[in-house]
Amino acid sequence: FGIDNITTYLMLCIGIWIFKTYLLNYNWRITQWWSISIAACLNLLWLVPVLTAFRDPYFAIGIDSSEQFVQGITQVMVSMAVIELAPANLEATTYELLISVSNAFITLGVVVSTQLMSPFSLADVDKDNDDTSANNRMAHYTLLMSGINVIGGITCIWFFPRNREMCHQWKKDGGHKTSVAVSTLLFAIFSLAYSFTVMILTILPSTSCLKFVGGNGCPNGPNF
Repeated sequence: FGIDNITTYLMLCIGIWIFKTYLLNYNWRITQWWSISIAACLNLLWLVPVLTAFRDPYFAIGIDSSEQFVQGITQVMVSMAVIELAPANLEATTYELLISVSNAFITLGVVVSTQLMSPFSLADVDKDNDDTSANNRMAHYTLLMSGINVIGGITCIWFFPRNREMCHQWKKDGGHKTSVAVSTLLFAIFSLAYSFTVMILTILPSTSCLKFVGGNGCPNGPNF
């Protein structure tokens, strides 16, 4: 546990340093694209312990640390874009607002990924029933999640500025759309409400078995 924490934060700092030193003036869209690709490849590495007998803890630590390296690059890049786009004297407010909305969607992503475990019957898999069938289902689930991450990243990458110059141009062009602001607010509220509801259902013993929240179905009671 201690080694995992140390290496994780070390790789996070290295990722931040590399972006500030070498990638600050590079095309942010390209950086975001290969960051997504690396994250997807790292996710696929979990197939090694899933499909083989190789269950080394240091292998898992290596994957976690590498993922934080990518996270460090992405974190600074997003922060730079927000700061460059923010109105004068409202940098902190704009940053906190956008990051809060982003966190709402991240929470929604975690909830949906948990719900997608239901079609693969993974809720009750443990060391006692970890057989070939369960491993194959976990492998299919891993491939699905990696595919969703790549497709989502490629689709949304065009909404991200290429560099600081594009941020300045967007800021200069200005413009405010009430419909966009209201839609974003409603989407964030829906994401939080939906995520909160599903997480409560997941915590409660009587509903944690529901397929809707990622369970395998309740033997007695509702089964949806």
